[in-house]
Amino acid sequence: MTGVSMQKKIVYIAVMTAFASVLFIIENLVSLPLPWLRLGLANVMTLLALKWWGLKEGLLITLLRVLVGGLLSGRFLQPLFWMALSGGIGAALGMWLLFQFRRWFSLVGISVFGAVVKNAIQLAGAYLLLGMQAGVLTLLPLILFSSLVSGALIGLLGGLLDRSLRSESMSFHP
Repeated sequence: MTGVSMQKKIVYIAVMTAFASVLFIIENLVSLPLPWLRLGLANVMTLLALKWWGLKEGLLITLLRVLVGGLLSGRFLQPLFWMALSGGIGAALGMWLLFQFRRWFSLVGISVFGAVVKNAIQLAGAYLLLGMQAGVLTLLPLILFSSLVSGALIGLLGGLLDRSLRSESMSFHP
């Protein structure tokens, strides 16, 4: 990779991280009955980074947006921070795995799998944090349903962004 294209990639990653951090913060401001249950809009940046560049960049964006989000929300190193970090890393790894078999999975399917992995990890974290109370596991159907919905939305949004940014008129080439 040439110096110019490496600089361009760094700028793209910085912008995507900033955008993901803003989405992460906005979602954390919305009060929901379950504090870790979110749409996961920030994951669209991880999804695109994984598609365009690979695992290293996807994990970098995930790590940076959770760190920035944790610092700005005042949740840095608190339980919800660790749940977001572990869920985000798990989702990135899961999506990257499916990208290795891209011909069998659509962007929506990859995103849904990432959402399922993220939510399963976060449910396991809640189970452990709350003293392994079996009642937490009754949330599994809700978690799986929300994974399907949010994963599909993020996958569709990712596809739209990918097509829009790659259009000739915007001359974007990651």
